[in-house]
Amino acid sequence: MNGKKIEDLSAQEFRGMLDYMASEEFDHLTVAQFFDVLAAMEEDEPRETIELRATVKEGQLTFLEPAPLPAHGNEIRFGDKRVVIKLVPEEASSLAP
Repeated sequence: MNGKKIEDLSAQEFRGMLDYMASEEFDHLTVAQFFDVLAAMEEDEPRETIELRATVKEGQLTFLEPAPLPAHGNEIRFGDKRVVIKLVPEEASSLAP
């Protein structure tokens, strides 16, 4: 780990650490390093649940406002991302977009 903390590792370095844990050399991992890896894995778990309420009117999903996230109509915004929810008939849901 070169003295880095788990939270400072790149995704590639973190995957390398996990690969190392799966190798025969894993017994050379210190206890502190082992618990650092476990803590980092727990950080990937969701810490908060955000509930959005919505209705369907005339076939259109509409989020109810106020919402805990920027939501309007059938869209949600996350930073520079916009998520648009479109409802499709059940028979069309098996078709790839």
